[in-house]
Amino acid sequence: MPGYANPQNLNRYSYVLNNPIRYNDPSGHIICDGIGTNGCDQSGIPATRGQLISVLRSSGVKLKGKWKDNDAYAVYLGVTAVGEKLARTLGGSAESAFQKVFKDGINLIWGGGDNPSGQCASVTSGGCTSSASQINFWSMSNDMVKNVVHELGHAFYHTVGNPLLGNSFSRDALIRNLSYASGEVLVWEQHPISMNDPQEDIPTELFADTFIAWTYDTWNPDPSHDIALAVNNAQTAMDNLVP
Repeated sequence: MPGYANPQNLNRYSYVLNNPIRYNDPSGHIICDGIGTNGCDQSGIPATRGQLISVLRSSGVKLKGKWKDNDAYAVYLGVTAVGEKLARTLGGSAESAFQKVFKDGINLIWGGGDNPSGQCASVTSGGCTSSASQINFWSMSNDMVKNVVHELGHAFYHTVGNPLLGNSFSRDALIRNLSYASGEVLVWEQHPISMNDPQEDIPTELFADTFIAWTYDTWNPDPSHDIALAVNNAQTAMDNLVP
């Protein structure tokens, strides 16, 4: 079952969330959107929990706490997506590229173990990144893989020295946040402005959502000159952050 939080997943006959135009399901276990490692190619995926943990460790990622299988699999897909993106810049395998960037490794902890610090100390739901090497999850959104990539974006932000790019980015210019069919906005924006009080963007959250766009190369598709220029500048800026 892909995720207990979505009632549609409880009905095994509710094929790909009743949205076969957007999704398919070649493995019979998880919806696929045709993009990156959350796409339709299910070849070579870990067949057992032990294999999954082994693959993650080869990237320097450790799971700690009581992870459910579907959440652990989302971590695998997210780490693989980021690794593949880094490998296109650095060369080598996805695992080696991920480990080269996140040199100290990353502990992904289910619950509040290992004393999450800073603002994460008071968090009790969703995910929160304390540092380049620690991410805690208490729950995951329906789009679990992008949820993982978003938090890896925070870890990347810490890894490359807390860049100020987020202060100059424009969410409306870069992120696929228009009213696309099937609520696509909810996929690409893991922390939209509507989640904040007051209703103002947070540069670090914009950076983490921009990291999703960069990882999957799914920027705002508006072809206008200003948007295209902003996307190109952001793409170049993110590329240049890779050590």
